[in-house]
Amino acid sequence: MSSPPHLPEEPNQANWTRRSLLTFGAFAATAGAIRYWPKSGGAEHPESLTGGNTRPPLPAETKDYRDFLAAHPLRHLSPREIIQPHLKTRSGTPCGIPPREYWTRILPSLRAADELRERLGVPLKLIISAYRSPEYNAKCPGAARWSQHTQNRALDLVFDCPSETAFETALTLRDEGFFTGGLGLYRSFIHLDTRSRNATWGA
Repeated sequence: MSSPPHLPEEPNQANWTRRSLLTFGAFAATAGAIRYWPKSGGAEHPESLTGGNTRPPLPAETKDYRDFLAAHPLRHLSPREIIQPHLKTRSGTPCGIPPREYWTRILPSLRAADELRERLGVPLKLIISAYRSPEYNAKCPGAARWSQHTQNRALDLVFDCPSETAFETALTLRDEGFFTGGLGLYRSFIHLDTRSRNATWGA
């Protein structure tokens, strides 16, 4: 590892002043991050630095979708965590909120995910992906062009257990007739969708 470029010696007083300013700056930055970053561990956008503790308002379309989800309550999944993956971007392309005519399509998948959470008895740590706009989907490595995500029928789920355990429990749920659709096993998550036929991969 190469040595850092040589800097001229500074007088002791200047060194002390410079170190003090750097220390104060680091402390102020940390305090600011603690104050303005949500307690959820950064899952949401930082709160506005100019607006006190007020978060930026949600776009009207996002609020309408949140209200739609709230009108179909689940035991374990909240509208907030369902909407969260829709706020992602890839290379400047937003994931987006699904078209209104697609909204009801996700309900069977959400009910299956909620029942899966109930049977596993462990927290749902994260919904990696739900609806994806076609433009966003095209930027996802390995995503099928006609992915069920673009139809608002799919969820990628991370439970607080091995993904194999979640996958096997989801297979049992499907075998019992709770839903019809696709199940995919990945290293750290499972894919679940409610297309009109069964499909299984990754097992």
